[in-house]
Amino acid sequence: MLEGKISWDDLKRRNIGHYKQYEYRMKYMIYLKEVVDSCRIAVYNQGMIKADLMLYHEKEKRFLSLGIYKEKTTDFFVPTTFIENKYNKFQNSRHIVVVKREIQLLDY
Repeated sequence: MLEGKISWDDLKRRNIGHYKQYEYRMKYMIYLKEVVDSCRIAVYNQGMIKADLMLYHEKEKRFLSLGIYKEKTTDFFVPTTFIENKYNKFQNSRHIVVVKREIQLLDY
C-alpha cells in the first residue's frame, strides 16, 4: 500500500480478530471525497450513532455513509462515523437538499 511496504495481507495478519470488522471501511475510505461531493443527505434520528445527518453515496454496489452532527457550541458540522452497507438504509428517511446554500426538507 505505502510504497509497497504494507499489503492487505500484512494488515490482515497484524489485526487478527479485527480485520474483518473494519475491512470494508479501509477499502472504501478512498471514496470519502466522492461521498461528500456526490451525496444524498438523510436526516438521521435513529439514536444509535451520534449523527444528525448521514451523507451517503453508492459505489461498487455498496452504500457508503458519512455521519455528521452539529456541535452545540458552534455552527460547525463534525464527522462522527464512516459506514458501508450492502443496502441503502436511508432510502425511507427524510432527506434534505442544499439549494443555493439554503436547506430544504424533502418529504417522501
